Amino acid sequence: NVILGDGKHPPRLLSDSGGLAVSRSLGDFDAVPCGLTCEPEVPDDVVMEDEDEHIVLVCSDGVWDMVDPHAAVQLVSRFAPDSSQGAAEKLAGKAQSRWQSQGCGMIDDITVCLVRLSPGNAPSIGEKH
Repeated sequence: NVILGDGKHPPRLLSDSGGLAVSRSLGDFDAVPCGLTCEPEVPDDVVMEDEDEHIVLVCSDGVWDMVDPHAAVQLVSRFAPDSSQGAAEKLAGKAQSRWQSQGCGMIDDITVCLVRLSPGNAPSIGEKH
């Protein structure tokens, strides 16, 4: 069963054996028949200029359930490109502290993968490497 998101929460895939909150996923092949995909969602009106900083931020739901995507990008963008490790750790720490204060005694898994693409070297949308 697929339960659509309400704008505040991502869609959920449910089965007799459990559920999964997803936006996009790598793996979880059992959920592909339910509509799960690894294809990124990129709005048609996104224009990426060569001089812009390009950031790819892939996180688990332990981050996205506690940190708004716009706020996450703003947070990691404050760090210099050579401080990406520190930026990722700061974002993970922010998510963890929110879980501690709002998670009712639990903390979900927290994974942050931050990739910075050099200006002029960012692939075009849809370009495969």
